[in-house]
Amino acid sequence: MVWDEFGSVRGLIEGPWVVCGDFNVTRYISEKKNCSIRTRGMREFSDFIEDMNLVDLQLENANYTWFKGDQQKTASRIDRILISDEWDDNFGNLKQLPLQSLSSDHIPIALLGGSWKKNKNYFKFENWWLETEGFIDRVKNWWPSFNFLGRPDCVLACKLKALKHKLKEWR
Repeated sequence: MVWDEFGSVRGLIEGPWVVCGDFNVTRYISEKKNCSIRTRGMREFSDFIEDMNLVDLQLENANYTWFKGDQQKTASRIDRILISDEWDDNFGNLKQLPLQSLSSDHIPIALLGGSWKKNKNYFKFENWWLETEGFIDRVKNWWPSFNFLGRPDCVLACKLKALKHKLKEWR
């Protein structure tokens, strides 16, 4: 499935991450004109966004990004820009704005935002933690609780990232 492939790629990337384009699926019933049923595809797409810790910015000044036909009876929001938590943390005032479409049935969207925020909270492993009573046992308890799917190298990268977050909370 395409969402699993995105997950594998994510495991290889460190730092801010942006995914954008035509996903050919909506997240919510309200994003598809005349829709009354939340489909399996919608649920899977929402799960992917949540599992990858992506932020789905609100689309300002538009409800839909794709239209079929002149009457616009069929419309949906299938185009979007998704950003990682790290991207959201490093940039301020991010907005997803529709642009004018000249020839496509899709409305182009742009990501506009502020300047780079200085990251004051970077992670650094401290060797003295290894000598702290209970530290190794704590890590041994955390490690099996991190459950990820994908290639072994991607699973390892995701587990290390999860451990980093636990260590930040702990210290």
